[in-house]
Parts: sequence; structure tokens; C-alpha cells
Amino acid sequence: LYVEFVDFGTKDWVERDMVRQVPVEWLSLPSLAVKLELGIELGDGMDEEMVGEKVWESLAREERMLVRVEQLVDIGKLMGHLVEFDTLELAYQELVMKGFITVVSPTCDTRGV
Repeated sequence: LYVEFVDFGTKDWVERDMVRQVPVEWLSLPSLAVKLELGIELGDGMDEEMVGEKVWESLAREERMLVRVEQLVDIGKLMGHLVEFDTLELAYQELVMKGFITVVSPTCDTRGV
């Protein structure tokens, strides 16, 4: 079966016996996710697709992460960073150090606060 995963929004082929029906009582649960815009930008001259894959690889290595919220961008959308659970360092710090990405500071917009 070709399925869309609700956690990451990716799509892939899976074996039929790996698919389960969602219990009816779960359908009324509120959303458990918010959009997080990572506070990062491409480094100078970097290829977006290649850097995206490297960011994804660095995140996939982490077993547990926390979200460090820097700014409320919009209702239900945050800007911030994913940090390692134990050290609180950026989960993609190595990519920052190598120049693949840079960390951006959120703009200080206090309207509505």
C-alpha cells in the first residue's frame, strides 16, 4: 500500500500487514502537533536539497530531542530549534560548524503580545 505518514507527512510503500485502523475514539482527539520553522538558513553557496538531506540525517540520529521556542510566528506556528535532550545543543550543530547552515535570530515583533 502507498501511505502518507501523519507524523512527518512523508509518503512511502509499506506492507499491508503494517497498516492498522485508527481506533474511532482517537479521531476526536485534538491535534498534537504544531508547525516549527527551524531558525536556520542555507550557508553561502550551499545546495538546498543536499543540505536538507544532511539536516534530516542529523535529526534522525537523535533518539530524544526538545524544542527550543524562539518566537511565535503565527497561531499554531513556532520558530525555534530542535536541541539534543541531554546537552541542549542544537541537533544540527555540526552542520552549523561546517558552514552548511547558519542560525538566524528571530525578528522581535511584539504586536499582539
